[in-house]
Amino acid sequence: MDRLMIDVYQEVNDREDKLLWVNSSADSEEIDRIAEHFSVPHLLVELLWKRGFHTLSEIAEFLAESPSYSPPDDFLDMNLACQIIAECISSHQPIVVVGDYDVDGVTASTILTDALERLGAKVVCWIPHRVEDGYGLQVKHVEKAVQLEASLLITVDNGIRAIEAVKTARLYHLPVIVTDHHEHGEELPIAHAIVHYIRHRNAIVAKRLSGAGVALKLAAALHNGHIENEWIALASLGALADVMPMLGENRRLIKDGLQVLSQWSHAGWRALLHVAGLPEGESITLQQLLWRMIPRLNAAGRMDSADIAFRLLHRPSSEEAKSLAETIESLNRERKSWTEIATAAAIEQYQNQLENARGIVVWGEWPLGVVGIVAARLAEKFQSPAIVFANNGQHLLRGSGRSYGNDSLLAILESCQETLHHFGGHDYAVGCAVERHQLEAFRRQFQSTVKNQAKDKHDVHVPLTSDGNLMFREATPELAHWLTRLQPYGNGFKSFCFYMGPVELIDMQWIGKEQNHLRFTVRDEEATIGQWIWFQAPKICNSWHPGDCLGAIVEIVENQWQGQKRVQIHVKNAWRHLHPLRRQEISKYYHWFSQQSQIDKQNLHHWQKKLPRLNLLMSIFCELGFAVEDATAYYKVQVESARKIRDSFIYQQHLIENMEIVADTSSLSSAR
Repeated sequence: MDRLMIDVYQEVNDREDKLLWVNSSADSEEIDRIAEHFSVPHLLVELLWKRGFHTLSEIAEFLAESPSYSPPDDFLDMNLACQIIAECISSHQPIVVVGDYDVDGVTASTILTDALERLGAKVVCWIPHRVEDGYGLQVKHVEKAVQLEASLLITVDNGIRAIEAVKTARLYHLPVIVTDHHEHGEELPIAHAIVHYIRHRNAIVAKRLSGAGVALKLAAALHNGHIENEWIALASLGALADVMPMLGENRRLIKDGLQVLSQWSHAGWRALLHVAGLPEGESITLQQLLWRMIPRLNAAGRMDSADIAFRLLHRPSSEEAKSLAETIESLNRERKSWTEIATAAAIEQYQNQLENARGIVVWGEWPLGVVGIVAARLAEKFQSPAIVFANNGQHLLRGSGRSYGNDSLLAILESCQETLHHFGGHDYAVGCAVERHQLEAFRRQFQSTVKNQAKDKHDVHVPLTSDGNLMFREATPELAHWLTRLQPYGNGFKSFCFYMGPVELIDMQWIGKEQNHLRFTVRDEEATIGQWIWFQAPKICNSWHPGDCLGAIVEIVENQWQGQKRVQIHVKNAWRHLHPLRRQEISKYYHWFSQQSQIDKQNLHHWQKKLPRLNLLMSIFCELGFAVEDATAYYKVQVESARKIRDSFIYQQHLIENMEIVADTSSLSSAR
């Protein structure tokens, strides 16, 4: 099923610059049959069909409780890794765990450290400092472990590219177990065991796991399949923080993790909830984790040492937890401030570059810990892959990158590797370094590669392809309820969104403490009046006026306030349509055409004086089956079942051609 879903997404994304919404290819009677079988809305089945769920069994599996967790020993080296660990525990010598400074690395470190300690192991956990150490296992860590007389070194969320460090460990006869989920290079480390998707019975399934997810598998294997609830909670944070695909067992992991985190009595977690302004003992939402909890945990490694977050999540006393959480809150405020400064400077630098080409490479004197956030903001704002370097005065500049759309950032960097010092990561996020004298050469090569990848794309860029065309009457509480039930959404299974338009703007009002959110009152083509909310709306909307014709990509949200549930329509992107076809005009043309038996093409110029968009309408009518044409004329066709204008691809193209895209579609809110 997941493979099919990926194929469907690829087909849609391949056309993302040509579509405002995706129409269903399913037979309406088949959709009705499935909807009746499951007692769900017709529209919901249509949405699932577009995502690749075409049979009763596929839909039943998806609507049912989450799938079971895959066996840990599907990793081919898992039993060997457990055997090595058991022998080292019995030696009573320290076991060194080397993690990573992001949330995935910290939670992976916490899971494995706890799992080992529960077995009586003496564990020393090191998390490299982002600035002082850099990413991953290094030779100096191996030498330090040797001085400690460690019996074993285990990496979590890193190590698959630590070729030299593992070779050094071999020279010292120090066993190494690599557990990682990052992309491997051409050469694998000569570790005693490698727990990584490349050595798994189903690499596609295993590749979805985060570093914490891989650590969870090892912890479960060490405990004969038993999984502690807190490991589930930690692994869910790692999966969300690293934006892993919301497919397969990751969906269950996130659901289970939300339940555990909502009730977790862990002193560190309670202290973090307190500084984040969230109540204890209440259900925590996915959005609260993504936008309030995970950024705070990440702030430790971004602005100081990730060891602060590790100590908070491990086993702190109540007093220690309070102090650590307050430190993290202070670091998070610092992170926010620097992010705003760096983002503004990076935008200005990019816009001042003469080429201003697609493919963003900028650098500046900002903290290394915020460059990933800035890259994500630039990628979203300019709809382009972005690399952001921190210039700290050294010969080597280190940075982070984020992709946009289907661009594989890792593949782009592989094409530019001769100008880079080193790089690694995923298709969507990378870390890299460049020597100062190679900066301009790398920028030119990066932009050239991005340009070549995009050369076959359509000239008109659509901000976001949606799952369907929606009217206000269809945005029902029942639909919102079901869309909530289908969570979690994320990478690989994005939240459902819809095109609404063309609509007439009646009124708009800036709201919120900082007057940065926009509430629209609009009237759709069925004369239904409704409201949209656009959080962090761009100020260019001030140029819009009542009577303007708008289109938007929106999400339907089930909002709860004071015990009452209601539907909200949240705007993801919006724009003006300049002189689009409206329903009244289409009806007028169709009524006129229905009075004709045929229209001779040689007389079109005569009719077009009265009906100036006749050519466009006749093309749409032919596409929808209301008319047929030959070389000389258009002929009316009697149809048994009416087709809707939103089924027309030509109509979509017309709307796209009449879009006035908002120049700044990025909210630029605090990123994860």
